[in-house]
Amino acid sequence: MSDRVKDQLEVFTGNSNPALAREVTEHLGVKMGEAEVGRFPDGEVMIEVRENVRGGDCFIIQSICTPPNENLMELILLT
Repeated sequence: MSDRVKDQLEVFTGNSNPALAREVTEHLGVKMGEAEVGRFPDGEVMIEVRENVRGGDCFIIQSICTPPNENLMELILLT
């Protein structure tokens, strides 16, 4: 896990639109937060945040476009 200065903004994304999240982080001049968003072998959502986010300002970029159930579950588990 990497340690960041807590004054810095942290941005995380799910799988719905990682290209948009990259554009936002480039525009803001911040690095994308390190998190793995994937699936377990049985199809359930797996989230692993690989950073210490306590005390920091975190934002999640995740739409609930098609497939909405999967994208919404990713968003819920990321929060």
